[in-house]
Amino acid sequence: MYVNDEYKKMVAEKVEKIKTKLWLGTVLYYSGAKNPNNLDKRIYELEHGNTKNYISQSRIWYRYEKAEDIPRLNTVERINKILPNTAYYFNHPFWAILSYDSYSFLDINRLISNLDPCIMGRILYIEEIGGSILKRAPTTKKLLHEIEASNSLDVLMVTFLLYSEAIDQNDSKRYLILNFAEKYIKKLQRSPELRFTQNIVFEFILNFFTSLEQKNELNFIHKEDYEIYKKIKMMAPIIYSKQDRYDAVCAFNKIRDFYD
Repeated sequence: MYVNDEYKKMVAEKVEKIKTKLWLGTVLYYSGAKNPNNLDKRIYELEHGNTKNYISQSRIWYRYEKAEDIPRLNTVERINKILPNTAYYFNHPFWAILSYDSYSFLDINRLISNLDPCIMGRILYIEEIGGSILKRAPTTKKLLHEIEASNSLDVLMVTFLLYSEAIDQNDSKRYLILNFAEKYIKKLQRSPELRFTQNIVFEFILNFFTSLEQKNELNFIHKEDYEIYKKIKMMAPIIYSKQDRYDAVCAFNKIRDFYD
């Protein structure tokens, strides 16, 4: 999916920043704090039962808000003991899906095995990303609506894998998956637990989905290979519109320029 290791590293760094912002938004919601101004004090109160011996700490929560620092795993786990469910948003395998450029059968199996049992019960067959991840599901559309009430990042991860596979197979109805993703991300923006999450988080995730349409074009390191690919594409039926491809390129550029 990615042109080279340098680009892959760049995307992974941006994903780390995005998941930090999402995590902070959930910490604010579950703690009852309105903004990072009083979050440190609120965490101390929840951890110790009072603020009698509270001493103002560093500005680390501001740095998390701006994604200038990424929390360590022990910090995420400590906060999760005080505010259950917050670690889910930071440690979810969805972020690994965004960061990696290829998946083996074992990778997919391992990642999906961490999902909500509600989703696992509907995944009846798993194979490599190039094949059919959900081969025996009646229809993709039906599956997506069945899992819509599940945990948010679980739904996004399955949707992402389905859309990626649909592009690989040149499925003419793949736009239905992208439409679902767009509506679902907007729905997440209105959810109570994510109401303190910055809009840039949702914009980034949506851009990532939209940019997937260009993933095969980005897969060629050598110009000669890309030229051959273009000739083959010219011989194939045009299923996706020029506007959709333009949108995909724009979304890709937004991801590339994010935080630069």
